[in-house]
Amino acid sequence: MKIEYFREFVVLAEYLNFSAAAEHLFITQPVLSRHMAALEDDLGVRLFDRNTQEVRLTTAGKLFQEKILKILLDYDDLRQLLRLQKAGYESRLCVGVPYYAITDYLGDIPERFEGKYPHIKLTYEVGSPNTILGYLEQERIDVALLPHLTFPRGSSLEFHNFYTERLGVLVNSRDPLAARESCRLEELRGHTFFQIGGAYFSSTWEQLRYLCRRRGFEPAQANMSLMESAVIAVRRGDGIVVAGHHMRSQAVNGVSYLRLEDDDCVREISICYKKSNRGKENIRKFVHMFTKERGITP
Repeated sequence: MKIEYFREFVVLAEYLNFSAAAEHLFITQPVLSRHMAALEDDLGVRLFDRNTQEVRLTTAGKLFQEKILKILLDYDDLRQLLRLQKAGYESRLCVGVPYYAITDYLGDIPERFEGKYPHIKLTYEVGSPNTILGYLEQERIDVALLPHLTFPRGSSLEFHNFYTERLGVLVNSRDPLAARESCRLEELRGHTFFQIGGAYFSSTWEQLRYLCRRRGFEPAQANMSLMESAVIAVRRGDGIVVAGHHMRSQAVNGVSYLRLEDDDCVREISICYKKSNRGKENIRKFVHMFTKERGITP
């Protein structure tokens, strides 16, 4: 059985939606379905109950999810350890960062860190914020760079803020606001706001609702499974996306980015890690370098 099938299972078990999982994995839904059927045949059990309404993990699927995560983590750790030893490193630190915020969040800290601690190998996992949160819980990564919001099970995490990020909005380039560089949140009243699925974006949505309610209106909501799908919908003119300053990179091909002028339309970007890993020396060194040397405000 190919190890890629195990990784695909993990993604599908998270999304419980074949279309969304296939889109995340950059494969087609029929290919994902064939791979999961082959995995179930090999194991001799059903991992998913599925019909036209929903996809659910079976009892066997829940057990497999719990055990295969540990197996994949151990396998990946072993591969990494062997490679590190071969390259002459003593240890490593794995950093998780949203794929569209790598430049904004990391800056020049990787070069500084590697220059100061040449015996520590920095490695990276990139993905959506929801995926990064999952990696952190699974201990696939040591630290994550994410906005400091209220996450489910967030009490198990420790946060160290290192800069303030201003919020902005992605609008269709034909929108009357698109000719400007900035706007106030109040001016977005009447637009449809896209809410992205998952734990991280649910917290982002709650922040947005709070900010809109302070201005006397409830944001009209439309759900999207992925940020990429929401950006495509913005391009069609179906709605808008409020997100961090880093999302200005999506302002291409019919999409414009505007900075939100309001003083409260900001959020703190943080380094977070599991409290149980608080004493790890490599994490301490990384946090210290970020919080002392990366004090910027875009």
